[in-house]
Amino acid sequence: MGSSSSKIPGAESPSATSLGTEFPSGKPANVRNCPEECDEKIREAEFAFRSTDLGSWTSFISSGSSGAGDGSTTNTTVFKRLQHWSLVVHFPRGDKTYLFEAGQDKNTGLLQASRTENVDKKVFENALYMYCGTLDTCPRELLELAKKVKSNGTPYDLTTNNCQTWLEEFLKLISPKLFKSFEEMLNGYTVKTVTTTAAVTAGFAFLYAILKQGNTLFISSASV
Repeated sequence: MGSSSSKIPGAESPSATSLGTEFPSGKPANVRNCPEECDEKIREAEFAFRSTDLGSWTSFISSGSSGAGDGSTTNTTVFKRLQHWSLVVHFPRGDKTYLFEAGQDKNTGLLQASRTENVDKKVFENALYMYCGTLDTCPRELLELAKKVKSNGTPYDLTTNNCQTWLEEFLKLISPKLFKSFEEMLNGYTVKTVTTTAAVTAGFAFLYAILKQGNTLFISSASV
């Protein structure tokens, strides 16, 4: 059940029809349309979680500051959804690297998963988080599991049914330990980033309070 080949450079777009800013030798292949994968040799595989920023920082800050209830909770939820998550798998024996991800198909609006093969190993080495441990599997088995993810082909939603939704389901099918590792990493990563963003938001609020209380004339001049 193979795939199309390409080398992956930088950050991905959330669109499954173009999951990558540039693909020198092709695009990722929809997991449902991949040709037959013949590599079924079970062997050690290494896993890494890759995250790229979607660039919607304005939406993130606005949602965090204007949401009802606990602002930190809102920030946490929105921030996680503004990241594009993917799984990079490297097979030392055979020196093969694959990338699995999902995103919105720009034509159908559905959540679609893709697999890219012949990925540059640097993508794996530079991923955000390396899974501590290895699992025995093969390229064919991973592709078959990717096809079984229930969110494949369902309506895409930026906050409730997205790349992270698909990835979590995929990880559960591969290994509960791998899924748990992703969740632990995600929670720790979110706490750090939310703390930083909260500080920035608080800084803006503090500056506004000073300007509002201190000098009306200054505010008027600044507005002009």
